[in-house]
Amino acid sequence: MAGCAAAGCLLVFSPVELGRHLRTAVYCAMGLVQLVPVTTSTLWYRSVYSQFTPLEQGLGVVGATSYLVGSQCYATASPRLWPPVFSFHELWHLCVLVGVAAHYALCCSVLLRHPDAL
Repeated sequence: MAGCAAAGCLLVFSPVELGRHLRTAVYCAMGLVQLVPVTTSTLWYRSVYSQFTPLEQGLGVVGATSYLVGSQCYATASPRLWPPVFSFHELWHLCVLVGVAAHYALCCSVLLRHPDAL
């Protein structure tokens, strides 16, 4: 997640315009990073339920979905809800905030159950 965030910052502050599609790919990667623990748990232990509670699974899905929906809004520059006040860009920011909050809550929940994981 930190690597994706760093890549996003580098793209924003790059002196060369690299385009919306590359930035969108970084945002999609940030969303999909949240699904990596669930996927690896399923592959290694054959059961996602042995590693994550239903709440944690839901937080992972909400976070990933939020990032992906926000990325879609950013990539397509739509919807234009209330153009002078609230449009696709603000919706993208809202989706990123929801994704970050879900990821943070997921990490906190796992660390509360497994304090030795630090």
